[in-house]
Amino acid sequence: MYEIIPFKRVGQFEFNTSISRYLDGDNFNFYPKGDGESWDTYSYRGGGIDIYTSDSIIESISCRSDCFLEGQMLIGMNIEDFWAVFKIAVSNIKMEKVYFFDGSEQDVYDVDCLGLQLWVDQYNTIVTVFVSI
Repeated sequence: MYEIIPFKRVGQFEFNTSISRYLDGDNFNFYPKGDGESWDTYSYRGGGIDIYTSDSIIESISCRSDCFLEGQMLIGMNIEDFWAVFKIAVSNIKMEKVYFFDGSEQDVYDVDCLGLQLWVDQYNTIVTVFVSI
């Protein structure tokens, strides 16, 4: 499980530190940035997280399983419950809809006060959390 400490870390992975600090053995799959991309990606084999780096410095982390904030599991949480639990006025939140090639769509909410971006499926369930500095 990965605890989110906004603007500081996700689990043991700290923002503004070198990814090399965590690269022991073969715990990561590495995907170099492609044309037009800003970050290299390290997919952690031990869990559902990806770490995004610029010049080997951790800048963003995505969670697709087992991440929590202030004792609340975020993946699987209803977005309306998120707003209520963390006392966030949704009127202050930027949202955009993302469409996928398979016809599905997700709502993406930028929760800047916590450094989070929440990806929410058609059932209003949080399925991915991006944490950034």
